[in-house]
Amino acid sequence: MFANSVLLILLAAGSPVRSPDALEKALANGDRSSVLTAVKADPVAGKRYFAAGLEKLLTLRLEEKPSVDLERRLKLLSRVYDEDLNESYLADFLAVYLSWNKEQIRKKLAADSQVSEAQRRFAKGDVEEARSLLSDALSVYRKLKHTKGVTATLLLLGQIEHRSSRFEEAEKLYREALAVARRARYRTHVLKSLLLLGSLCKWHGRLPEARKAYREYLKWAEEASDGRARSRALANLADVALQEGDVDRALDFCRKTLAISNRDRRFDGFVYYIQGAAYHAQRDYLNAFRAYEKALELTRGGRLRAAILDGMGLLWAAQGDYSRALETLRKAMEIEKKRRYRSAAAATTGNMAQVYAALGDAPKAERLFRDALEAAKSLKDRAMEARFLSNLGVLLRNRKEYAEAERIFGQALG
Repeated sequence: MFANSVLLILLAAGSPVRSPDALEKALANGDRSSVLTAVKADPVAGKRYFAAGLEKLLTLRLEEKPSVDLERRLKLLSRVYDEDLNESYLADFLAVYLSWNKEQIRKKLAADSQVSEAQRRFAKGDVEEARSLLSDALSVYRKLKHTKGVTATLLLLGQIEHRSSRFEEAEKLYREALAVARRARYRTHVLKSLLLLGSLCKWHGRLPEARKAYREYLKWAEEASDGRARSRALANLADVALQEGDVDRALDFCRKTLAISNRDRRFDGFVYYIQGAAYHAQRDYLNAFRAYEKALELTRGGRLRAAILDGMGLLWAAQGDYSRALETLRKAMEIEKKRRYRSAAAATTGNMAQVYAALGDAPKAERLFRDALEAAKSLKDRAMEARFLSNLGVLLRNRKEYAEAERIFGQALG
């Protein structure tokens, strides 16, 4: 099953975001009631304004320019979030920013620059230098008691380790970020930590742990009446339910997700993909095709589009149209090879092997199964490796190569 791709989250200083006119006017006038109305209309925009304001505040203080008006606005905004939306961390962040002297501000800004440079280095493939820069920045943020900087950097380090297949290290960093964010009641990074942790657990077949992470994510989202976050949680819970074989529950989660009017619509393609796979499992091929086609309409490229094509290929194969199945699987493989999605390419190779086995081309099927098996081993994906070993064992048993089949089944179980 497709797992969400892990993307570097740009969480450090962030670039200034212009606030909506209503919020800007309300803050300028000191009109608390109007600020609350504007924030409730778009809580994310209010937080972006606050984050950009904090960075501007540091610049003004460093340059010894007047900052009284900006401080007043930020204090008003933080009080609204604290008293009306139960998000106290904004006030805590403001207090920390105001506590820094000029030397501490310079250190914070230098650490921000290191984080930005680390992201550029990592994008170019310089993992060690990126890791070193982030570790240095993290040390500075810890000394400054800069919660946002600490959690953001831990998450970035975790994603670098994840991309480098150092999964245990990635998980430790995600869990540390989660612990820090929980203590600070910093909901934004609690959610990011849980989403990344859930994705890692799901990817490695640790479904109960993934479900636990997404359940907590859902709880935080519901406490804040955050429809976008709630939809992300439900979409991932649908994926977990499907992987656990609970098709009806997966479809129920999909329906609940799509019923949220203010959902994160970027996840719609993923939800329709899960829906298609669920209908496929029920052998409801018509609804499966409809869901997959809707998913393709909403997905322009990348890992998800490859996964949808892979699912459609298997759907054609289930109906005996092996020619169209292979054609569709090859389209998925083109994306996976171009983007270097090694795990997805291994899965598609295994699916193509299944089609050739159904066509009676056992030698081609065996060759592809062994290619997929080697890829799974190189990825250290034990669950995928066991699946391919089992498939290969069945193929060999059907060819009456019983001794070799038994050996392969033994490896799958071991």
